[in-house]
Amino acid sequence: MSTTPTLQAPPAPAAYGRGITHELAEVLERLETVRKVDRSPASDEERLAWIEQIRAVQRRADALTAVLIAEADEANSAMKARHTHLSDWLARSGQETPRQAAGALWTGRELERRPQVRDATTSGRITVQQAKAIGDALNALPSGLDAGQRRRAEDLILAEAEHTP
Repeated sequence: MSTTPTLQAPPAPAAYGRGITHELAEVLERLETVRKVDRSPASDEERLAWIEQIRAVQRRADALTAVLIAEADEANSAMKARHTHLSDWLARSGQETPRQAAGALWTGRELERRPQVRDATTSGRITVQQAKAIGDALNALPSGLDAGQRRRAEDLILAEAEHTP
C-alpha cells in the first residue's frame, strides 16, 4: 500500500459554448445551495472564512465579466445576435444604467489591452478597481519611455497592487 498521496490532474479547460454555459450554471447552482443552507450553527471563524471566500469569488466574477464583455464587444456579438449595441444590451435588464453598462464595456476593453493586468485580475490577485487604477497610472507615464521601461513600470505597479488596496 502506497503512502504517497495521489495528485489529481487539474480540470481540463471547459469546451466552448455549451461547456462554458454548463460551468457557469453549476456556479449559480452552488451559490443557490449556499444561500439556502442553514448557517446558524456556524462558528465565528467559519463565518469570516466564508466572507473571504465569497469576496474572492466576487472579485474573480467581476474580472471574468469584464473579459467576457470585451470578447463579445470584439466579436460584435450583440449586434449580430440581438441587433443592438452591446452597451444597450447590457443595460436592458434595468439593473444597470446605460452609463454603468458603457463603463463595464470600457473596463473590459482596458483589461484586454493589458494581458498581464487582465490575468492578475481574472485570477483574483487584484480587483477590477485596482486594474483600472493601474491602467490610469500606465496611461499617465511619460511618452518618452520605451516599451521595456513601460513593461517594467507595469510589473512594478502590478506587484505592488497585489498587496496594496
